Amino acid sequence: MMQGTDPSSLPLRDIHLPEPVSWWPLAPGWWILLFLIIVIIAGAVFFVKRRNAKRISAIVLAKKEIERIQNEFNLNQDKSFLARELSELLRRVSISIFPRKDTASLTGETWLVFLDEYSDDKSFNKGLGRVLIDAPYQSSPQYDSDSLIVLVSGWIESVSRNKQGKTK
Repeated sequence: MMQGTDPSSLPLRDIHLPEPVSWWPLAPGWWILLFLIIVIIAGAVFFVKRRNAKRISAIVLAKKEIERIQNEFNLNQDKSFLARELSELLRRVSISIFPRKDTASLTGETWLVFLDEYSDDKSFNKGLGRVLIDAPYQSSPQYDSDSLIVLVSGWIESVSRNKQGKTK
């Protein structure tokens, strides 16, 4: 080694630190995570749209079914048939729209209370709607058939409005 040499005169270079790690391009793990997030969001959107479409289609089909029932009643004038068909229609619509475990097992008074929950005029438990639990089993029940059809149609409309805005 050279004695007495000035260190600043030596041909040494400064220490260079490496460049900071860039966030781009992303590592493969981040690409996989991004893909999974997109798939989950797309699946959720698809599920919600499908569920809403099912509910909407149940309402549309129920309205057509009311027309069919009314036309058939106009031909045969059988009030037992009308009450039975409308009761079955209400049951099918409620099972299609609401959770099956909440509606499938309801009978009698509890069924009418449930219908009143989603009715605008609450005429099932304390009004004309009571014929739905009695009339199907009578040979010639006495009630206003047009009012019953209007009541059931109103319930379906009310459920349609309520379910589009919120889920109970």
